[in-house]
This record gives sequence, structure tokens and C-alpha cells, in this order.
Amino acid sequence: MREKFVLLSLLCCSIFTHAQDNKLELLRSKETKEHVWVVAHRADYVYAPENSIEALNNAIYFGADIIETDVRQTIDGHIVIMHDYTVDRTTNGTGRVSDLTLEEIKKLRLKTSRGGSTTFQVPTLEEYIQVAKGKVGLCSMTSLSFSHSLPQPTPLFLALSPYRTFRRRYRR
Repeated sequence: MREKFVLLSLLCCSIFTHAQDNKLELLRSKETKEHVWVVAHRADYVYAPENSIEALNNAIYFGADIIETDVRQTIDGHIVIMHDYTVDRTTNGTGRVSDLTLEEIKKLRLKTSRGGSTTFQVPTLEEYIQVAKGKVGLCSMTSLSFSHSLPQPTPLFLALSPYRTFRRRYRR
């Protein structure tokens, strides 16, 4: 249970280090009553496939402060941005994310919210962070049961460590 809480805290709070400086200062200050935080669920899934790089760019353009997203781990240990445990609903493929390699997932194409075809690929966590860095905060509200295709703590920490997201110590 402790691991679940710590990982959820790290994903939800620490990735704010990538938001714009003025938004970070606002978040850290006690004067946040005047600001309404806009959170884009799965980025902009109306005009682009959910959780895609295009959806992320749209949400940033539309003024979102925080992007809520979901992460899954491939069979070869890569972390991708995907809401479901399977790729069935959001891509032109089938199968559990945890049973596919990153190479297999990169061959898939994302669908629109109405099921239409696109040329967009499933992004990795690293690709998502590179686009969001300095523009918007990222938050993952994924249920952390460490089963199915959720990332195990160690690969997730390794994926996030180059972005210096862990500046604070977290306690029970």
C-alpha cells in the first residue's frame, strides 16, 4: 500500500517541475485562490486522438495548466501513454499493452474518439515529457495496483529520473 501511495504522489505532484515558471510559483505560493487550474483529461481528445502528441499540443495551445494522462508498461519495459490496458479501443491493433513490445506498439496507429483512422502513433512517456517540458504540468491518475500493464516502480523511476522530477522526499 505504501508503494502505491508513494508512486501516485510522485506521478501527480512531482511532474509539475516541467510547468512554466510562473505557474510553478503560483502553485507553490499560498495565493492560489485567484487562479483556476485547468486540467485536460487525456489531453485534448476531442480534436485529436486521446493521449497523443497532437492532443497534448492542442491542450497546451488551448491553455491547459495540467495534462492528466495514463501510463502503461510494454513487455520489454518501455513506458507508453495509454489509458486502457489494451490497445483495442484507441488503436488499429489488438492486445494487452503488457504483452506487446515498444516496436509493435509503434507500428500501431491511434484512432479518433469516434473510431476514425489517423497517422498518429502511441507516444512513449519520454516523448510526452519532451513536448510538455516547460509548457504544462503532467499528472497520472492511473490506479496503482501494480498488476496488468501498469509500470513497476523501478522502470518508472528510471524513465522519469532524467527530468529531475524527484526533488522532494516523500513520507508515508
